[in-house]
Amino acid sequence: MDNSLSISIINPSVKRAFIITYAPKTSRVFCSYHQMFIYIYSDNLKLQIKDNLYIVQSGELCYVPPGRTFRIITGSHACSVAIICFNFKENYSYEYELSSSEDYDKSKKTEPEYNFSNIGYFKEILRVKNRENIKNLITTICTSDPLDKIHLNLSAKGYFCLLLDELFKVQKKGVIEVKSYVYSQSVTRAIDYITKNISMSDMSLRDIANAAGTYSPNHFGHIFKEITSKTPIEYLTESRIQKSALLLKKNWDMGIEEIAYTCGFNNPKYFSTKFKKQIGVCPKEYRSLNLIK
Repeated sequence: MDNSLSISIINPSVKRAFIITYAPKTSRVFCSYHQMFIYIYSDNLKLQIKDNLYIVQSGELCYVPPGRTFRIITGSHACSVAIICFNFKENYSYEYELSSSEDYDKSKKTEPEYNFSNIGYFKEILRVKNRENIKNLITTICTSDPLDKIHLNLSAKGYFCLLLDELFKVQKKGVIEVKSYVYSQSVTRAIDYITKNISMSDMSLRDIANAAGTYSPNHFGHIFKEITSKTPIEYLTESRIQKSALLLKKNWDMGIEEIAYTCGFNNPKYFSTKFKKQIGVCPKEYRSLNLIK
């Protein structure tokens, strides 16, 4: 597979994203059927992937291919890391911590269709020090609130697409092009605007483009889709549905129509149709299923 592979084709799916601090002199063994990014915030640690042992410093990003057992070893100081688990297609997979360095039966699992190691983009250690935009994107992804164990906040996926876009450019050219960086920052502004104004029922493509910068709506629509694989309006609609799912699950005192209006839908019937198309069940059934849990 050549380097023309685009984010929209591989369709990334964020499974888990979190920040954790490991105590000094910690040794933990993990196994994951996901692909993983491990970003080092502070101090340094040793990362053992199979027979390779790396010393990873603050500001560096590690890539762990799917189906690998790896060990995290901290030194004399605590170490904060961000961990992002992801795939490039929807398939059942999970990660767990091992009590020892035992491996698992690979013959029983299927790897994701795409991973960075077999398409030649990333090696196991990425040198991305002093790139604040990459650090900020990772932090944003890891601090997004998950809706439940199945659906991760859509904004996290959007930011993850931006992260991949930046990493592709770093890996291919060694530097971030100014034009590409500006485009990514514009999409970030657009996502922030959508998130903060989700209840604005008359939000238009022009509104989103204006929030992003000095772009025409059509031009920005192409930029946004190139980076996130969705049009701004598709992203807006899916964000509203994900927000409504959270309210249905957490705010039992709110009626379904009230939730629809709160999330920017003027028509409760249209809201119900869109909700079922994206989530798989109607809002009422979704709430009932979560009530049973």
